[in-house]
Amino acid sequence: MNREKLIEFIDVQFNYNSRKNLFYNRENKSNIRPTKEFLIGCSELKEEIKVCLDDEYENDKYDALSSYFTKRAIKLFTENNQYLYFQRKSCEDLKRLYSSYIFDIHRLLKTKSITWQKIERLLYRHSNNLCNFLINTNGENVFTSKSNKYIDKIICEEYSSKLQVDILNINTNKILEPVLDIGCGSNFGLVKYLRYKGIESYGIDRNVQNNSFLYKLDWFDFRFRRDYWGTIVSHMAFSNHAYHHIKKKDLHKDKFFVKIKEILYSIKSGGSFIYAPGLPILENSIDKIDGFKVNIHSLGYAMDSRLYCTTITRE
Repeated sequence: MNREKLIEFIDVQFNYNSRKNLFYNRENKSNIRPTKEFLIGCSELKEEIKVCLDDEYENDKYDALSSYFTKRAIKLFTENNQYLYFQRKSCEDLKRLYSSYIFDIHRLLKTKSITWQKIERLLYRHSNNLCNFLINTNGENVFTSKSNKYIDKIICEEYSSKLQVDILNINTNKILEPVLDIGCGSNFGLVKYLRYKGIESYGIDRNVQNNSFLYKLDWFDFRFRRDYWGTIVSHMAFSNHAYHHIKKKDLHKDKFFVKIKEILYSIKSGGSFIYAPGLPILENSIDKIDGFKVNIHSLGYAMDSRLYCTTITRE
């Protein structure tokens, strides 16, 4: 058994429990269930895995494994709920949680006999730690439904570049550069389209790979340089996230207002922040700030009061 094989075991466990609601029946037992491979690891492969974890502890005190666990967990959490936000410190806390979990597994493998009760206690403790982590980082309203065994995903679809250009009412002949797309998506379609048109464009998204024009991080962690961007655009990502956290009045509400101000002052004079759907609470407050002008562009739909595009121009 080596690290690569051990990671295969980890991936199987993650995939098997990827849609499980951690908060379901939380008081009684963990909704995280052991896979067949997990049980084999506790029996037939017990000694092999124990030796592998001995090496991992001796090499780096589980650092590489806990880092892998953490990345997989954050990816899984945000795939199931796009509105979750984790600061860098939160990721460090989660890594320590997983290091403790690996230690508990290692200790379990050292015992003479591994009973079903011991496995249940291990999973129950880990599951509760994850629940507390989610509550501490994102508030009481995160995954708190106890009636559903499985999670209903809150996802964000990616749209064609043409549709985004139409919705955001972008005039490629007049757009001020450089352009930044907040939440550009893993396919970064709008960024590619604008760059194809010869427009200096960049994108932020936690699901892209870093390169010369893409930033792999949550836009909440991005530092918006003052007076730098000609145009900032965001289809769905910015306003839906802001609306969600402001409406929920969760832990990140005040941080959103601070970040919004940072975004606005990162725009050059004459530049614009263009987003859809609308965000009435922001637009009403912007109207009272000198130096910014708000323009609303109807999308022609009447079923939702937020279905319009907003352009905030810095004068």
